[in-house]
Amino acid sequence: MSVLMDELAAARIEPLLLPLPADERALTAAHHVLTNPADGATTGGVARQSGLSARTLERLFRAETGMSFGLWRQKARLLESVRLLAQGGSVTDAALDSGYSSVSAYIAAFKQTFGCTPGAMLTEQAGA
Repeated sequence: MSVLMDELAAARIEPLLLPLPADERALTAAHHVLTNPADGATTGGVARQSGLSARTLERLFRAETGMSFGLWRQKARLLESVRLLAQGGSVTDAALDSGYSSVSAYIAAFKQTFGCTPGAMLTEQAGA
């Protein structure tokens, strides 16, 4: 138990920040994701809609946000899901409406990011 406590104390806490890129084309891609989080377009598809190649989109996101486009999109979707949950939506609706193809994939991403399941977060909010 003490080893676990030491590991938890030393673990880095990464906030769910969502910086926006400065490049207009990359910003167009970011706005597309933010307004259509459930859109299943590939990185290449989003890039083409924004006048970029997939490689350029990835390069711009890494340079200007510090993360890959895929990770940035995942964080955008998780933020949208938290908003939906806070408005009283179900876990299933939050998962599907924020772009996850399955509830289990959503719960896994949520737990990896926030350290708890969406249901546990809702229970904690209700008790607060």
